[in-house]
Order: sequence, then structure tokens, then C-alpha cells
Amino acid sequence: MRLRSRPIPRRRAARAGLLAAATITVLGTLATLSPPADALPSADLNERWSRQ
Repeated sequence: MRLRSRPIPRRRAARAGLLAAATITVLGTLATLSPPADALPSADLNERWSRQ
């Protein structure tokens, strides 16, 4: 039973690592492809708060 229970956490860790790497790469590509799109919403929010 011990031998069967050992590979399960490794598989979960591998899946978690792959998901984390995928999300980081996707976020990185989006940030590099569209830097102004990420900066514009914050500027708009700052302008709205300053107007109010």
C-alpha cells in the first residue's frame, strides 16, 4: 500500500507545476504583447477617482 500511495503526490505536484508554469507563461506573453492595455485601466481608474 505504501508503494501505491507514494506516486500520487508526485503526480499532483507535477500537475501543479505544469499549471503554474503555463499560467506564468500566458501572463508573461500577455504582459509583453500588450503593456499599454495593462497600464491603461489603472490610469483610467486614477482619473475617475481624481474627478470624483
